[in-house]
Amino acid sequence: MASDSFWRDMSRPIQAGLRALKDETEAMDSVSRKEYRKQAIKHLENSTEQLEQAAKNKLFVAELEVVKASLAQLKGEANSDSVAKDAAQKLDASDAARAEQKAGQVKREEIFRDITGAAQPPPKPPSEFDEKAARETPYTWDQDEEGTVTVTISVPPECKKGDVSVSFSRQHLKVLVKGHPLQPVLDHDLLYEIVSSDSSWGLEGSGAKRKLVVAMEKSAEGLRWEGLVDSEEGRMKKTITGMAEGMGFEGMKKWGEE
Repeated sequence: MASDSFWRDMSRPIQAGLRALKDETEAMDSVSRKEYRKQAIKHLENSTEQLEQAAKNKLFVAELEVVKASLAQLKGEANSDSVAKDAAQKLDASDAARAEQKAGQVKREEIFRDITGAAQPPPKPPSEFDEKAARETPYTWDQDEEGTVTVTISVPPECKKGDVSVSFSRQHLKVLVKGHPLQPVLDHDLLYEIVSSDSSWGLEGSGAKRKLVVAMEKSAEGLRWEGLVDSEEGRMKKTITGMAEGMGFEGMKKWGEE
């Protein structure tokens, strides 16, 4: 149930009940243990109501028996052990029926509507990857005092190494990422030269924070870059900064930053 996105919501009361029971076993005083037991019973009662609706359509019949048996044991009702044993046997015998359901002999959409009142399955959550932002700002870059230039690119949460291609040359960078709205993400001459053999890349973070980080080593370690990619504005800043340094005007080194 929990592994099927169609029925996952129905597993949540059961999971909540199990968490409450775990909290009960770890509680340090009897008052807390009683409160956790009450919470577990409430969650399983909610689950029973949902499963009874599903059972009318011949779904999760054995699971309903297991939940009802668990409730009986939590409430200390008579014959709960025999009920639990019988429920476990029914659960084992339900594999064939479950396979039949998966084969398409049960119309899941209609059953879901009968149980929940919804016209269709709940919509999938929106993607954590903001394609609009990734298109408008495909990358950011920074540099440190050790001579490393870092380019950071937001990528889809499911992005893995096989989805990425990064090519370095002496003065060019090309980046392709599967699922990114820009193809390629970057394919530009660089404003300055790098040591391509010392450059690398890797994936960091997860979910909405999944990033591709490209680290490039400057050919001239102590040289401060005035821009990442070759452009008219970047070349002009590079030229003026070089002239200022050559003439000894140290205060003009950061001309392009102000």
